[in-house]
Amino acid sequence: MSGIFGCLGLDPVRHLPLMEAAMLHWGQDGGCLWHDDACGLGQRLLFNTPEALHERLPRWVEDARLAITAEARLDNRAELCDLFAIPASERLTTPDSDLIVRAFLKWGEACPDHLLGDWSFAIWQPDARKLFVARDHHGNTSLYYWQQGERFAFASDPAALYAIGAPRRLDELYLAQVLVSWSAYHGPQTIDLDIRRLPPAHAMTVTPQGIRTWQYWRLEDTPEVRLARPEEYVAGFLEVYDRAVRDRLRSYRPVGVTLSGGLDS
Repeated sequence: MSGIFGCLGLDPVRHLPLMEAAMLHWGQDGGCLWHDDACGLGQRLLFNTPEALHERLPRWVEDARLAITAEARLDNRAELCDLFAIPASERLTTPDSDLIVRAFLKWGEACPDHLLGDWSFAIWQPDARKLFVARDHHGNTSLYYWQQGERFAFASDPAALYAIGAPRRLDELYLAQVLVSWSAYHGPQTIDLDIRRLPPAHAMTVTPQGIRTWQYWRLEDTPEVRLARPEEYVAGFLEVYDRAVRDRLRSYRPVGVTLSGGLDS
């Protein structure tokens, strides 16, 4: 996957290159920076789908008055393209970030509910002075952030936050919790006292009034399925499983698979 980063309340001309330098290994296919007077966004790009070849991020969307950066592989592309009436001739050149922008314009901050796959993204709205950040349902991408007063920065890799001055202070309690229970890993805490993680299935807004974080999806809220016969459960599972695997095989290169031998189970 690609890697993203950005900052608010910091000098983007000075700090974005430092963040990018710390994340060069995230994207061998290039990188780009964007900023205005208040916000800076960046990305290190790694091509992993045919549509990613047409991805140019971060980018400013003039009609929508917003800027976006993202690392994303959307697995419900077909449904989204149908919903937004994108012609078949344009779908192979429509990057996932374009679908995220369209989803944001349609559903606003509820758009993560409608995006399936592995993704995290940030959208800056200068007119509202608001940064919207979200992470995928299962946390298959990473998103860390650091706040100090009015200064805020986020990145796929905490190394980018250290590069602009985030302190390194060991959170000994978190370390102990991870050693005892793996569940602590998925919360907002990290091994560093000053750096936080946006948990899976969470979104956040950053404004002059502060940070607001919320959970937009919970596995426990998934509707229960009741069928008449055991065979129907098997058939239903195989249908969903086959589609899930097929959607994730979208690549412009040959796909390889690694399987565990079970020795680590």
